[in-house]
Formats: sequence, C-alpha cells, structure tokens
Amino acid sequence: MAQGISSRGGPLEDASNEVVRCLRKDRELADLLFKLKFDPNQPDKVTVSGISTDDYPSLREMDIAEFCKQRPRPVPPELIDQLNETECVYTIGVLPEIGRAYMTMDSDLYMWNYEENCDLAYFDGVSNTITKVMVAKPKAGVFHDFVHRLLVVSTTTEILLLATRFADDQNTTITVDSFYDVSHAQMFILPDAIFKVPLEGSTVTDMVITLDGRIFFAAEECIYEIEYQAKNISHLCVDDTRHILYSLSKSGSIQVFDLGADGSSMRKVASLSCTHIQQQAADECRTVDRDFFADVVAIDAIPSTRSQYLHLVATTRKGVRLFFTCLPPTPQSAYVSTPVGMPPPLLPDVAYERPSDLRLRHVRIPPGYNVGGVGNLFFTVYGSRLSHEVSVMIAECGSEGVSCVNCFSSSNFSSQETLTESMSSFTFGTAVLAVERAFSPQVVGVGCFLNYFTRSTAT
Repeated sequence: MAQGISSRGGPLEDASNEVVRCLRKDRELADLLFKLKFDPNQPDKVTVSGISTDDYPSLREMDIAEFCKQRPRPVPPELIDQLNETECVYTIGVLPEIGRAYMTMDSDLYMWNYEENCDLAYFDGVSNTITKVMVAKPKAGVFHDFVHRLLVVSTTTEILLLATRFADDQNTTITVDSFYDVSHAQMFILPDAIFKVPLEGSTVTDMVITLDGRIFFAAEECIYEIEYQAKNISHLCVDDTRHILYSLSKSGSIQVFDLGADGSSMRKVASLSCTHIQQQAADECRTVDRDFFADVVAIDAIPSTRSQYLHLVATTRKGVRLFFTCLPPTPQSAYVSTPVGMPPPLLPDVAYERPSDLRLRHVRIPPGYNVGGVGNLFFTVYGSRLSHEVSVMIAECGSEGVSCVNCFSSSNFSSQETLTESMSSFTFGTAVLAVERAFSPQVVGVGCFLNYFTRSTAT
C-alpha cells in the first residue's frame, strides 16, 4: 500500500492531478478574463470576441425569456401636468438606495416612491437650478444618529448636502445602520443644507459616491475632493471592491485613480487617450471599421468578484465593449512550472495588488455586426450599466425620440469556456433618461426608469 502511494504516475497521482485540473477549470470559469479567449501562452495579448454567432446564442428556441419588460413606472400625473404647463430646466433620475425617484424643475425638488408611484414629496429649499441629485451614506461620527442618508444636490452655483431622516409606521427613527427597508418608510428632509460647496462658476458634469460615503464630482476641468485635472470630465465610476476611481473625459480619455487599500487616499496612476484606445483596438480588429472604436461614451468598473485581472469596461458609441486591466504586463518568471500533462499555470494571485497601469485586454464586438444588428449605423449608444453578469446599453435607434435598452447576460452560460451572452432588446417610443441597478428583491438585475411624458409644443 505504501509503495502504491509513493509511486510516480500511479492511479493516486492521476486522480490528484485530475482534481487539481478540475479546481483550476472551476477557477477559470469563475473569472471573466478566461472567458475572453485568454491565451496562457500569450498572457498580455489583446483578444477579440463577438464576431462568432456562438457568442450570442438565442434562447427563443428553448422558450426562455430571460429579460422581460416590467410594468412601467410612470411619472406622477401632477408632475406631468406641471411640466407641460411651464418652461423650465428639468432633470429626472432614480435613487434605488432609498427606493425613490426624483424630478427637478428649476430649483424645485420632487421625490416619490417609484415602485408604488406614491408618497410624492416636495422640497423648495434650494435657491438655484438643480442639475443632479444623488444619495450618500453619512460618515460615522459626523452627524446625529437620526441622519440616515445625505442628499447630494448639485446646482448651477453650488453643491448642497441635505440631511434626510426616515421613520417607520410608529414614527420611530430608522438609523443609518438599520436593515429596515426605507423604500416604504416616511422620508423627511431637513430644511437647511448642512454643508455647501461653492462651484465658483464651474458646472458639475458628473458625480460618483463610494459605499463609505466619499463624494467625487467632475466640474469641467476638475475632479474635486482630490486634485485639479486638465481635461473636461464627463463621467466617473468607482470600484468599491478595490477602491479605484475612474474618470472619462468628454474627449474619450480614461484616467485611473488609486484610492488606497483602505479607500482613504487618492493618487493618479494611469491614463489612456481616446486616440490611443481607438488605435490599439483597431489594430487588433482589422476587419472591423475603426470608427466603431471611436467615441467612448461610458465606463463601468468590473468588481473583483467578477474578475481579479480585469478592472474596467468602456463602451463606445457603436456598442463595442473594451475590457481593460490596471495591472502591468505579467513577466514570464511569474509563472510556476507544472508537471507534464497538467494544464498551463494560472496567472499569479493579484488580490492585493494596487492599480499601476491601464491596458486594453479584450475587444467585444456587438452582436449582428455583419448582419445589420446592434452594430449598425443607426444605433448610437449614450449610456451603459454593468451589474455582475448583466450589461445594459441605452441607445438612440435612428428615429427621432425612439430609444432602446439592450440587455446582455451570461448568467445562463456560466459553464462555457468563452464569454457567451444572450441579448434582449426593448424599444421605447420615448427617451430613456436613466438606468440604475435596482435594490428591490422583486427586481432582478438592472431596473430602468423611463421618461413616459412628452413636452407640450402648443403655443
């Protein structure tokens, strides 16, 4: 028996190698990088997918409706009437953290429960035109316990922090650390702003908030809270699993900021110009029109739970997804040799490595590129959202006022060795103004909030 255990190449060693092989395969299937045609012999090669019809199989033959259009959440009728009767600057959005939607008309703020289309609240304590509203978790030890969330309200002249309180049916205050679902709770906004940040003539173009309450906003040529930048910033996104902040300029350039291992600092570590991004993608996809890689319109962070090695996905105006890593090229010496007959070694563990670079790793062509599908001349993406295995693009569809929401999901193909996605497309005869991940347990994946009213053009 002892001789059987110590012998080389015996059944026990073969079984052990098979277990190791299966464990490695499971690890590969769990990480997005290995589904994007990763070649262990060329670990830094940019790969391409999306051209094969197998990348986007249809679920109709199996009678599976992975996505469906839910009951529309309309704007309250009283707001529609008011909007059609007045000339004003308005914005609209969703705050899933507190189960509210909001609409602003000049300096007036309206909020309501979008699931039940009720509990319409009005706040008129803002003096200037509102441009954006977001929700932040208050930092511990700064405010009273009754302050559950902060409303971050951007106006044309300043940014305001408004304290909110939530109470249950017994009028008991819900604390910030409570697990109580505040979407159906009573909401109260303190009349006076607890903090104001003057913009000094700048205009806020985007804002992002980390899970621990840090607030970053882009105002023309600056990223505030940290340092000034020389480019007009149009979009920000944050990876809370790694504490990395990304910015997208109006020209399509991407910058990477390391917030530190504990999320309490910030330094710029890398950037790529739009020209460099387009050139590199075009060099890897010579059969695809290079214009498909121009005009990056949205960026989404890839959490570490989805991939250790991929960090960011950028979406172009034509629906091409570009996957990036923030890690430097992997030296060949980092690989550990394996016995003959075993699969190639995996990339080294990078769970604790901080970002130091920004490199293109994969180009994902939209479905139907060769048959006039999503990748056609009349399809113009203007926004996207990523939620683990679900990717959503919102786009104009050629006709004036018509928009569509395209949902991609790899949830049903987790065991595939390459990234395989189903796609569902929904067309709306109006503009989709906002798409956010829903926190409601009844809504799976990404919930979109639509503009279901029209402006009156009668004179």
